[in-house]
Amino acid sequence: MTVKNWICALWLAGMVLLGLPASAQVEIIDQAGRTVRLEQPAQRIFFSTPGDFTIMAMLEENPARRIVGWNHWRLDKHTLNH
Repeated sequence: MTVKNWICALWLAGMVLLGLPASAQVEIIDQAGRTVRLEQPAQRIFFSTPGDFTIMAMLEENPARRIVGWNHWRLDKHTLNH
């Protein structure tokens, strides 16, 4: 699994797992079509696009507490003006 796919899978898992009990095992399909299994909910999330924080804010009371990284290369002039 490449780093990019791992990060995407972790992000997606984090989004899915926010509302699940802490002991739940989860299976997701990453962007490459592979099955990824997590034994427990993701505790750390890396955002791959600027809009990810908005989604996280809708799902969690304290959206910044799980963030460990952000792809700042996607923050272009167009994104920052909106």
